[in-house]
Amino acid sequence: MGGRCEACRANINITQKRIQCTQCSHNYHSDCINYNNDTASRYEWKCPACTASCRKGGDNSNTPIRTNKSPSNIVYDKTTYRPSNKSSDQPTCITETSSCQPYNLELINSIELLLDKKLNAIKLDIIQELKLSLITEIKNEITSNLIQLKESHNSLLNDYNNLKSNFEKFQQNVQNGEMKLADLCAQINKEQQWGRLSNLEIVGLPENSKESTSELIIKIASHAGIKLTDDQIVFAHRVQPMQNVGSRPKNIVVKFQNRSIKDNIISVSAKP
Repeated sequence: MGGRCEACRANINITQKRIQCTQCSHNYHSDCINYNNDTASRYEWKCPACTASCRKGGDNSNTPIRTNKSPSNIVYDKTTYRPSNKSSDQPTCITETSSCQPYNLELINSIELLLDKKLNAIKLDIIQELKLSLITEIKNEITSNLIQLKESHNSLLNDYNNLKSNFEKFQQNVQNGEMKLADLCAQINKEQQWGRLSNLEIVGLPENSKESTSELIIKIASHAGIKLTDDQIVFAHRVQPMQNVGSRPKNIVVKFQNRSIKDNIISVSAKP
């Protein structure tokens, strides 16, 4: 609070413009006395009552306050501060003393310094509170983001573990398949070798387009002293060699019903 206005009798807030009389130290609203806030003149300003109470030299006929009246009985208009016809129960501006009072600049300066300190302290408190609030919000936001990142990381880690497990199973299945394939290949080769035990390959026999390979085999067997029939021959046909060598005839591959027939033909052919 900045005291009370002697014109309107209302309290003067600290944020309102005010002026203090340099003689009686009474405070007034700047708007109540139409003060233009001239800084140079505020240290010499006197209220209308003090101005009227100071005796002037020369003709005093235009003085707003007559010397034959007591200042305590004068009623002033709060707008113009000229003598008014209103009753004395209206707000008045009354001088407490006719002597001039010294203007206490040190008191005002100390009050202003105190107000500045208080306002600076309030400002620092507000800034500190805002800083703490912002820091708290930032921490909460960072914590929330870290939680989301952790959840995403855990989800990705689970997906990775699942993929890794599936890949290991697939790799194991591939290895098992390769082992089974190798076993099947070995079994096929064994069966093929076993099936070829009753096969006989004849090389260098002249080739004729109208020939019958079964008849040729029967004739070869008869020359070896072995009698063959068609039902003892499973198949007999010429095969294309992997590399074609000039006019060399194709080999004849014949399969007998049993291995003993092939062995007999080979043993007879091997004799001198």
